[in-house]
Amino acid sequence: MVVAQRFVKVDLLGGLAIFGIVILLISAGFSWVFQDDWAVKMKSTILGVLVATITLGDAVFNKGRYFGVRLLRYMMQPMDPQRLALGLGVLGLVMAGVNWVFAEYTSQDTWLYYTSFGDFLLTVVLMLGVMRYARTDR
Repeated sequence: MVVAQRFVKVDLLGGLAIFGIVILLISAGFSWVFQDDWAVKMKSTILGVLVATITLGDAVFNKGRYFGVRLLRYMMQPMDPQRLALGLGVLGLVMAGVNWVFAEYTSQDTWLYYTSFGDFLLTVVLMLGVMRYARTDR
């Protein structure tokens, strides 16, 4: 991406591109190193807690000036960057917790159904709540 940035006018490295690539590499490394069913189930929980902790750290210690501001680029309404980062951090912890519950206490088939369908639906509903919480025009 760094090389491609020299040839295109669109900002490829701004926003969350580098962070996303780092998390993708961590996820791929996790999958490569730990190749059993339990680790596959726990990958979402572990990476979710990691990203949520980083996002919460930005919200608490940096007032959302890294993740919150960058995520505001994708929002259509005015929002407070600190509240957005805080809401997304909490959302990440909730999703990691729900994944852990399904991974630990349900069958592999049930967990697979949850990660295929329920995870997305729950994320959409909670994200709408985060967006409402972060709005500045309430």
